[in-house]
Amino acid sequence: MRMYERPGRPHLCLRYNGPELIGEFLSLAGVLLNAFIIANRWTLLPDMAPYGGNAYAYKLWLLILGSILPIGLYVALTMLSGRLDRFVYPVIISPKNSAVEYRLARDMLLSLKLELVWASNVALWYLIGIGPGNHADLLPMAALIILALAAIIATTTYYVWQMRRRA
Repeated sequence: MRMYERPGRPHLCLRYNGPELIGEFLSLAGVLLNAFIIANRWTLLPDMAPYGGNAYAYKLWLLILGSILPIGLYVALTMLSGRLDRFVYPVIISPKNSAVEYRLARDMLLSLKLELVWASNVALWYLIGIGPGNHADLLPMAALIILALAAIIATTTYYVWQMRRRA
């Protein structure tokens, strides 16, 4: 028996329903929009970073935060949602409650995927906006980070509460 296998835990292949398919489409659209924003604005970015410093590092960070991170999060969360029987759940999974718990876990991963991908879109758009020398205040970026963290905590709390309530 492998370390990640849970004895007695069923492995189910759940089909996606309509709202889940829409969520998957929207998160994939967010990743593609991220790549489009980078490709469309790359030549418009300045030779120097807006607040001094190395333009290469500025463009490298935009590439990492704008494309590599959202694509990595999208792929990782998609792979996790395909193997729901490997999770550590806050409740005991039995054949009786496995379909409900697995669906809740997949919905939680989909919600987190949407939040993370679209928050990175907004952050990328903001960082590219200040790139050409528009010395904007960093308060909107701090507010975005706080809102994104609050959304992630609220989403996780809601789904864990639902899992415990329905167990």
